[in-house]
Amino acid sequence: MFRRVKNQIRNKKYLKYLLDEKNVELWNRLINTENISISIGNYSSYGVYSKNNKHIIYVQFDNLKSSSFTHELLHIYLMQVGVYIGGCLKINSLSDVKLHKIFSQDLLDNISNNLNHIKMLPLFLELGYDVEDFQDDYYLDKGKNEDFHLLQKGFCFDSYKGLVYLDKAIDCYIGIYFSAKACPNKSFDYSKFYADLKNIDMHLFVILENYFEDWLKYDYTDKFGSYQDITYNFMSILKSWCEDKIIISVGEV
Repeated sequence: MFRRVKNQIRNKKYLKYLLDEKNVELWNRLINTENISISIGNYSSYGVYSKNNKHIIYVQFDNLKSSSFTHELLHIYLMQVGVYIGGCLKINSLSDVKLHKIFSQDLLDNISNNLNHIKMLPLFLELGYDVEDFQDDYYLDKGKNEDFHLLQKGFCFDSYKGLVYLDKAIDCYIGIYFSAKACPNKSFDYSKFYADLKNIDMHLFVILENYFEDWLKYDYTDKFGSYQDITYNFMSILKSWCEDKIIISVGEV
């Protein structure tokens, strides 16, 4: 049973632009248990910051859109139903020195954001919004990333100790994989991009692919499903991948 909270919404006058017949029911459900604040400002994009059941939704004052607001509400909804994938990834990454070296905070945010998007998109469409409005970079090809060319050249290199891997390169590899996998624009063909990732490191690609497939199968409405278990398994396998490798930071080269 949800515990009802008393919300005192600041910037309430903007709700008439952010709520519509599609998202008002979701909004009413969330404010029963979540403390939600709305911050209007000159932000580069919409976003949400959450801690416990307190959330600040950042809204662009010159771009008041119900679809963008709904996107952030759906992030909160996943937390309301008990999915905290970001925290789970962070806890598991701290369990090993090499894993901690690979997983920057930016990467943890990238993965959790994209995994959440996989679960959010069907809900967004069910509410009646267009897929093109799901995220601002809908028309951006995630495979055309300038860092990818650097990744192909500098993922690892030979040294007198053997192959040496750069932590930032592994970080980049994992990040662009999940960005492409979660891309909602089905007009992009990522097959060559994935083939290039496989050529860089097939084993790492398979590890990521298996985790992504497990996430697709994960049903947060099933009380027997566990994102913690599949994430722990993913991190354990990735830890094994790291064990026999020399992983250094750029400053150590």
